[in-house]
Formats: sequence, C-alpha cells, structure tokens
Amino acid sequence: MTIAYIDKHHVADSLLMQIQKKCAAFEFHKITGYEAAQHFIESEKPDIILLDFRLPESGSLEFMKLLHLNNIRQPIIVFHNCLDLLTRQQAVIYGAAHFINTNAEVEHLPAVLSHYLLK
Repeated sequence: MTIAYIDKHHVADSLLMQIQKKCAAFEFHKITGYEAAQHFIESEKPDIILLDFRLPESGSLEFMKLLHLNNIRQPIIVFHNCLDLLTRQQAVIYGAAHFINTNAEVEHLPAVLSHYLLK
C-alpha cells in the first residue's frame, strides 16, 4: 500500500518509520510541498494520503479542494491540532476520510492504516 505523507513539520515521522518496520505492506513517501505532492499523487496514485493540515505554503483545505476538482479520490487522513466543525465538514467534502489530532491521537494511526489495508 503506497501512502503519500505530506508534511513539513515532521509530525509523525518516527511513528511512520516504526509502522513501516513492523508492516512491510506500507510504503511511505514523504513530500514537503503542495506542488511536489500534487505531482506525486497524480503520477503515482497512492492508496492513501496523509496530510498535515498546518502546511505553511497555502491552505491545506485549498489543496484538498484542488485534488477533489482534479478527480483525485484517494482517502485523506488529516493530521491536525484543532479543527473547527465547519473546516472539518469542508475537509470531508474534499476527501478527508479520517482526522487524527496530533496532540492526543497519533498512536491510533497504525489501526487506521490497517483498516484501509483490509479494504
């Protein structure tokens, strides 16, 4: 399972390395910018997209909207610190399948990824 991990803040780097060591079925590709991420997603068509919602280049919601408008429908797992209800609703419209709070829920990522592996 190919996973595009879009992050500039290294939110889950160590956890992803641990997951990859335990389960060879996951292949993570870390990308640090939206332009590179869009190119990778369009060319490689990863199974899942992990997206840090705090990327500074432009709004993550706008990036998700762009993917949606380009018919990219891979599930997106959103890392966040705190998202209001309206932002969550918009993110779901644009492909967010799961939200993981980086302050309290990062340890749930292996279970979430396993769920998608079983689909």
